Amino acid sequence: MNHSKLSLNPRLEVICNVCAKFERECNIYLTSRSPENVHKTPDWYFKVHDNFTDLQKCARKGCALCIVLRKALLQGCLSKESLTQLDKCKAPVELSRPTPLNENNTLRWDPRFHIDVKVTEQPRLELVARIFLGRTPNVRQIALNARDKAVFTLAKQWIHRCTEHHHRCTERMEIEHYGNNPARLLDLGIHSSSRVKLVTSPTNRLEPYAALSYCWGKFENNKTTMDSIDEYRNGVDLARFGGTLHDAIVLTRQLEIRYLWIDALCIIQAGDGGKDFARESVRMHKVYGNALVTVSICSSDSSETNFLVARESEGMKTRRCSLLGYKISLPGKTIKQIRAGCPLMSRGWTFQEELLSPRVLYWSNQGIFWACWTEQDSENDPSRKETWRSDPTWKTIVEDYAARDLTKAEDRLTALSGVASRHAQSDLTDRYVAGHWLKSLPPSLLWTVTKPIQQTDCLSTEQYIAPSWSWASIPPGMQIKFPEVYSRTPDPPVRMKVVLHGTDPIGPIKSASITLKNVTRPLLLPGVEQIPWPEAVEDGNKEIYPSLFLSRLTYSVDAVKGTVMVSAGKRQWAIIKIDRMPMPDLQNTVCFRIEKGFLLLKQDHLSSVENSFSRLGCCSHTEWEGFFKVEEAVQSEVILV
Repeated sequence: MNHSKLSLNPRLEVICNVCAKFERECNIYLTSRSPENVHKTPDWYFKVHDNFTDLQKCARKGCALCIVLRKALLQGCLSKESLTQLDKCKAPVELSRPTPLNENNTLRWDPRFHIDVKVTEQPRLELVARIFLGRTPNVRQIALNARDKAVFTLAKQWIHRCTEHHHRCTERMEIEHYGNNPARLLDLGIHSSSRVKLVTSPTNRLEPYAALSYCWGKFENNKTTMDSIDEYRNGVDLARFGGTLHDAIVLTRQLEIRYLWIDALCIIQAGDGGKDFARESVRMHKVYGNALVTVSICSSDSSETNFLVARESEGMKTRRCSLLGYKISLPGKTIKQIRAGCPLMSRGWTFQEELLSPRVLYWSNQGIFWACWTEQDSENDPSRKETWRSDPTWKTIVEDYAARDLTKAEDRLTALSGVASRHAQSDLTDRYVAGHWLKSLPPSLLWTVTKPIQQTDCLSTEQYIAPSWSWASIPPGMQIKFPEVYSRTPDPPVRMKVVLHGTDPIGPIKSASITLKNVTRPLLLPGVEQIPWPEAVEDGNKEIYPSLFLSRLTYSVDAVKGTVMVSAGKRQWAIIKIDRMPMPDLQNTVCFRIEKGFLLLKQDHLSSVENSFSRLGCCSHTEWEGFFKVEEAVQSEVILV
């Protein structure tokens, strides 16, 4: 397809012939439908270029719309890896039909609408960006290069404004003040030519320091071991470091902060039997909580990548451009959008690094962003003030953290220990056990997996991670859900026994069991009949199962989704989500009541604890009022392992 020919649209803007054809097609599309039905029409896409490379060529020739489309797609690439994938992608660049911003209004009455720009090449790339027509957001042009002096100046202004004028942030830091530095810091010196030294932190005063939050990637070349620690103590040149670590040192110096904390360099990573890591990893609430600012690198999933680089999306200056008679605008990214899609937010260790930090400077290809407990700000749109930062509940913390990935399964509890330590300080009467809090047991045991765990989901490890009743026993990267609301029972577990891996009660464990008392019953009662998993049928706005109207005991198994349904008819049923596949043998399984739900248990004959049970799954809420009012139900004491 030849895109070299350019034409003037009626507003004297240079656009290519294909973009002009797209505008004509949109006019035909809109005028052939009544305005009130435009938003109800099926998806419609128009190919403007065979691939992103062709789009770039046309943009360089001066097509105003192609320049906007190029920028929109590049702004959607939140890492260097996604930029590389887009460059290599052979899939076409497509534009959606115009869609009203408010489907309650028609195009005739409210002309504002959006168009999606799509490049999809499964499974590697699925990129959808959005441009707006008839809407003018207050977007500020960001610097062409992340090394621009204006970028460093803006970051320093944010830090100064918070430390000098944010009373809320100051008061909160005083309340949560931990009173000491990390064990080691990198001394960057006071000149750009200074050698970088690993120093033991002073204990008599708190030095202002920056902390780095980043993705290691497959490996980290620069790290402190027992063999290299003396070399770092004596000092090394900046040239010794590459990628993210090099740029972090440059940035920290530009921010006029002398000290920097980087986990790979400030914690001994090898050669001491893991002693330093075990000691320091449970102090992350102090490391990040005391930092003057945490620099969060959102633009890469590898420490080999530099982040003080030219910004690809700003390589061509956008020109005035309109479509269908309306001005085209391209809104800048928000902190929420950056956080939702960047590689950093998929990693388990970085979860607490962000949550524990009083001030976070987010560094991305789409600009820099700021968040503290008082305000949020951005390089691209200073007028848009987001207020997403708040104190999450433990339930929300666990749901977010559990879905993140970890390289080592044995870090499951350790990578959350800083958050747990801070939570423990807010209630000194509570006790932490395997990712749960004593005052929230047993209701917090009613977690479910969104999909059953396959054997391939499990990371290889010989170390004990957590008991079966804890969400921490689920492999990293799996989504779990707690009930929307559960009350705190006044009766804690009858007994609990925890064997720690070390001395820290928040750290990893060797074993944990809890003993509970309540009503139990067999899952499968005498006379129950197994029937095929029923197909749901529509009943108004709800889905119902015909088997619920059978006047006998039945049960069904969905071996694909890991779901079991037991029913007594008359709309009385319970649905159990199984934790792990393959589907366990349901014979001789026991239901242990917790509030309006129950745990599905089976006796654990491999445990050293006599008469102990392991968890198989959970029903967070039963629709069977008399589920535990059967002859087989008895009051029992069970030991969960």
